[in-house]
Amino acid sequence: VLYGAAGVAFAARLGWTLVSYPLVPLQADDAEWASEWLLTTVFDFYTVAICICGATLSTEDTLLVGLAWCLGYAVLGGPVACAYMAYRLLVHGTIAFSPKVAAVE
Repeated sequence: VLYGAAGVAFAARLGWTLVSYPLVPLQADDAEWASEWLLTTVFDFYTVAICICGATLSTEDTLLVGLAWCLGYAVLGGPVACAYMAYRLLVHGTIAFSPKVAAVE
């Protein structure tokens, strides 16, 4: 539900921005136009961060480690996401988001 809501909310924001502040012609000298597109870009980033955070939380061994990565995504963005992919590859041998499997005794 969260991912669907985030996707729909961002799609609505993007649609509104495209109608209210069209990309063509570029209006880089218009502060209001630039501000709206900057805000839309920020919303786009956080929509993706929510999705990556969900995948991280569902695959990390501990909640605390998952939350630390999510905080990194939210604060520092792309460099932390790249570091996480390198970590997944080095520690797990793959970047695949495989779900945690409960130990069978």
